[in-house]
Amino acid sequence: MQEKKSVFERNPIKTSLVIIFISYLIIDVSLAYFSKYIENTVIENSGVQHDKINTLHPVYHHGFKENAYTELHHPLLNLKWAQYTNSLGFKDKSNREIKLIPNNHRVVFIGDSITEGIGYEFENTFVGLISNILEQKEIEVLNASRVSYSPIIYWRKVKYLIENIGLDFDELIVLIDISDIQDEAEVYELDEELNVKWKRKSEEYLRAREIVNYGDGLLPYTDNLNLQNFINNTREFITEHTFITYHALNLVYDKLLNEKRLPYTYLNPDYTRLSWPYYKKAYDEYAEIGISNSITYMDLLLELLKKHDIKLTLGVYPIPTNIYYDKKDSIHVKIWDDWTKKNEIDFFNLFPRLVNEKITAKEKLEIIDEYYIKHDMHFNAIGHEMFAKEFLKFFKIE
Repeated sequence: MQEKKSVFERNPIKTSLVIIFISYLIIDVSLAYFSKYIENTVIENSGVQHDKINTLHPVYHHGFKENAYTELHHPLLNLKWAQYTNSLGFKDKSNREIKLIPNNHRVVFIGDSITEGIGYEFENTFVGLISNILEQKEIEVLNASRVSYSPIIYWRKVKYLIENIGLDFDELIVLIDISDIQDEAEVYELDEELNVKWKRKSEEYLRAREIVNYGDGLLPYTDNLNLQNFINNTREFITEHTFITYHALNLVYDKLLNEKRLPYTYLNPDYTRLSWPYYKKAYDEYAEIGISNSITYMDLLLELLKKHDIKLTLGVYPIPTNIYYDKKDSIHVKIWDDWTKKNEIDFFNLFPRLVNEKITAKEKLEIIDEYYIKHDMHFNAIGHEMFAKEFLKFFKIE
């Protein structure tokens, strides 16, 4: 009687492949969880909080938790960075207690995600680099910025810090982003108690956001909503639960797919959040009311600062859409140049350093690639260094 063969003997190649695949999965997932265990152990031993760092705020809408820490990861941009906050809930180089009354001259920056420095640790952002230099001259620098801030929050947060918290400082640097205009028109408003709350967002706003959430229609994106969700869910699963696969696919993406996308997703003018200075469709959607509201809240902020004898400086900077489509004397620059001249306020303008409408599209893309995170609007490490250098040339120490 013939002896019955085992599964391996009947199908040696298939069985070997299955064993190899299962072993690979076990190793891959194990490495992912082991690496997270090591990260969590380091965090726990550091004595700082290990929780999400973001928080809503009852007065100025949102910010960071106080003295918190987290490892942040942006899978689309392939960026990972450590985020610390201080006792005021400001991004900082470490968890630390901030004295309400400073020993020396104190400067506070406030802006949106550009000034917050998304993608980089505090010391590598332009605010952190400026802080490092001014610290040598006994000037303290703090960063009150947060993603999606705009003039209504600049005013309300600063008012809260001064009048409710008792924070004392000598100068405020407000850096206004072109996205602030849509936020003022369509995103934020005050409730009856003068606290910042959400507005109901318009269809145009939500449609424009889809370009960011689901891409520009090229690889690895698709117009099919089900497939979009599948791709996003798959990417999230691979990021959270694998180690070898995650790093291997990142390498493949960098080598094969990156250059097949639009050179810059936000260059699509139909992402109207960023195109109002040069695209009539975007301007007509919301810009007039957004500009009016922005000026209203900057007037309130200036009045508040004068009351407390705090100097105000206002600044603007270009993002890649300005470099590619806009001009050096952009309407965004003109609005705030006029406002600062009217109110006799110092005006920092980074547009002349980066924007030149006379150069070719290729040269514009070279500037974008040099100073900004690939496929994103935020400054890269070189961009942060450039910004800090230009600001320090401008900044007057009185």
